[in-house]
Amino acid sequence: MSGKHHAKYKKVDVELPDGKLVLYTGQKVRNAFHELMDRMDVYEFTRFQIAMKAVHDHGRKEGRREVIEKLENQFDDMKETTNYLPPGRPKD
Repeated sequence: MSGKHHAKYKKVDVELPDGKLVLYTGQKVRNAFHELMDRMDVYEFTRFQIAMKAVHDHGRKEGRREVIEKLENQFDDMKETTNYLPPGRPKD
């Protein structure tokens, strides 16, 4: 690859009460984010932080749920395709 291409998504750091959140966004979202940050006062910024934290936490939960569902589906498929029996004598 040549070095003349630009990255599609760039990093934006969002300060949250618990720490820093790193987002990778496109140009339009990044510009809108910086415009919001420039116009906010302390109260609005605090409210925005709370909303961003809630969105971030919800996204993490949804991501975990999706992973768990995929793993459960794969496990169910494996149960159907394999003939696994636990070791030991069969029950009478």
